[in-house]
Amino acid sequence: VETEDGLVGLGEAPTPAAAAIINDVLAQRLVGRDAFDIAGAEHVSLPFWTGVQSINDRTRIMAFGAIEMALWDLRGKAWNQPLYQLLGGAVRKDIPFTDYFSLRGNGAGVKGETTPEAVTDYCVELHETHGT
Repeated sequence: VETEDGLVGLGEAPTPAAAAIINDVLAQRLVGRDAFDIAGAEHVSLPFWTGVQSINDRTRIMAFGAIEMALWDLRGKAWNQPLYQLLGGAVRKDIPFTDYFSLRGNGAGVKGETTPEAVTDYCVELHETHGT
């Protein structure tokens, strides 16, 4: 998610179908809205929330989850605060960490990586663009 001021918040969609919903449906509903109004973004993205019935609804909910992640990331960046602080503070000093990466399939606006070299290039690009 990018604000009019150029601030970028990152979120992660769990599936290509969720990413497609973000790009094809939700983005146009959210453009021009207040990036700090997460509840308002949820309302326009999930107007059916009280009657979730199908797998399509589930995919749309996952898609909004990625947007919500990005909106929280934006808050932290805009207010120069780590996300854990915005959520009430640290509850532990150390946590276990496991490195994780998933191959992306080809899809709407997504170039899938098909070789180890392409995966490496993609990871370097992410690091150069967004940091750690």
